[in-house]
Amino acid sequence: MRLNALLHAAMLLILSAGAGQAASTITTLGRHPFHQPPLQSADDLKAMMREHQDEIKEGLDKTGSKSAQLYNLLEKQFPLAEIKEMQYKPGATFLWMFFKRNGKGNVKVVRDLTWGGKEPFDGYEFLLTDKEKCQSYTVTVPKICGNVALLKTEQLKDCSSGVCADCPKECPAECRLDPHDSEKCPVECKNCRVECLPEFTCYDFPLDCPAVCLDDLEKCPAECKGVPEACITACPDSDCPPVTCADCPPDCALHPDYCPDECKLLDCPVSPVVKEPVKEPSLPVHFVADLGYFKQTDPADYVFGRIGVEYSPFASDSDFENISFLGMIGVAPQVKGDDGDDVLLLDMFANYNWTAGDMKGWIGLGVGGWITSGDVDDDSGDTDIDIMANVGARVYGDPSAFNVSAFLEIRSAVDEFDGLAEYGRFGVGLRCRF
Repeated sequence: MRLNALLHAAMLLILSAGAGQAASTITTLGRHPFHQPPLQSADDLKAMMREHQDEIKEGLDKTGSKSAQLYNLLEKQFPLAEIKEMQYKPGATFLWMFFKRNGKGNVKVVRDLTWGGKEPFDGYEFLLTDKEKCQSYTVTVPKICGNVALLKTEQLKDCSSGVCADCPKECPAECRLDPHDSEKCPVECKNCRVECLPEFTCYDFPLDCPAVCLDDLEKCPAECKGVPEACITACPDSDCPPVTCADCPPDCALHPDYCPDECKLLDCPVSPVVKEPVKEPSLPVHFVADLGYFKQTDPADYVFGRIGVEYSPFASDSDFENISFLGMIGVAPQVKGDDGDDVLLLDMFANYNWTAGDMKGWIGLGVGGWITSGDVDDDSGDTDIDIMANVGARVYGDPSAFNVSAFLEIRSAVDEFDGLAEYGRFGVGLRCRF
């Protein structure tokens, strides 16, 4: 009785193995980069964020319900955010991370990620804060691949729903710089706490303020006084080069509310939508062959062989891309034991194909036919409908080409499930995928 309970537990463990893959461990970075080449400086990171803003929005959409909120915070706060260089030790965990398979195609997201490499990796880190929700988001970007990742979220300290109740919602961002400047900050806003005021970006200020404003306000043009240091240009004096479309926000003409006056006068062209050429999808079918061994306590031992076709019906950017279906036919000659007979196998599986770092495998659940001659004394060796579960991992070859996996499998007749310890068939095998 106890053995039977243990075997039932083992089968449930196989069935639940796929759920465990929701939390992934990676041991290398750079094989599936969001951005190439590797980032060398904070300026490279800023350029990457500008270049891939549409793909970043696409990735955030795939992370869940707070995507629009996060994108708005990123758009407003990143240009002025403090960017730190950090090291992340083995065992560091991330809520999610962007990547592109082999650096190409659509953005994908992996959740509940753990860094399992032998050495720390270098990355950039910056903070986004949502004062209305009293929430902060720590974002990490590994230098080697540019894979945007969410390290953690935290509740802001000293933040409550009543803190900003007396601050008018229409107060401008300029009040952050000088709340006593009556021209830019209304009187009713001057006592507002900083966290209650809207965020600003450098596009809220003149784009051609010279570097002299950092050291000598007397030589600084009047319209540039009070501009944040991060928004001052690098030119040494007031003879800054004229503002060009390259200095303006992308697609400024489409978003006039966020477009500086200097940019509105330039009539900058709208960025063309660049689409990757559509490739004809390859046939989502692979031939599969199994060779293995079944042990039945009853007793009976079998060597089995199966061939079949695996079909993956979902597109590579679908939420169900890891699901496939496998139909197989085979034989299982009895090689030892007093019960049973030679068997014809007709099996059908639904597989979840998982990835954990560099390891790939599957978990399968299926229904099969265990077909014998019928000339057996024991019902356990007769023709039956079986319930099956298996789990495997790749041990050789490339996932997109020929590869070999090792697997474990349990199968039991529907009407003999309560006798799994005695009549269940427990197998081990190799699977070749062509």
